[in-house]
Amino acid sequence: NAHNFPLDLSAIEAPVING
Repeated sequence: NAHNFPLDLSAIEAPVING
């Protein structure tokens, strides 16, 4: 998971954009 993934799955590591 990227730290800037515009996906809900990013919440697993870093929900930065999490859109």
